[in-house]
Amino acid sequence: MSCRCSDIRDCERDLRVLQRTLRDNRQLGQRIRTLAASGHAGDEQDERAYPVEESLRARMRQKTEEFSARALEAQQRYQRYLENCIWAAEDDLAAMQEEDDAYHEDDDD
Repeated sequence: MSCRCSDIRDCERDLRVLQRTLRDNRQLGQRIRTLAASGHAGDEQDERAYPVEESLRARMRQKTEEFSARALEAQQRYQRYLENCIWAAEDDLAAMQEEDDAYHEDDDD
């Protein structure tokens, strides 16, 4: 058993970074959903402004929807990955703190 104070500080720093990254990733997901929704509104405006064959417009709409769906899926996969990393780091931190507490209690004896 050894002092884990520096490992604990490193883990706490890593946790803060992971939590900020998760927060940013969630904001990205919201932004993707907002852009996808605004894309549909833009389609209606484009229909009035730019006369294009309907089948071409439908293909463009489908490609946009597919891209948005893939981007959102990737964002959600990354979110789950980050959440798993955070849970693992929290578990590691708890174990390190227990070990460190035991080490320092032995020092006091």
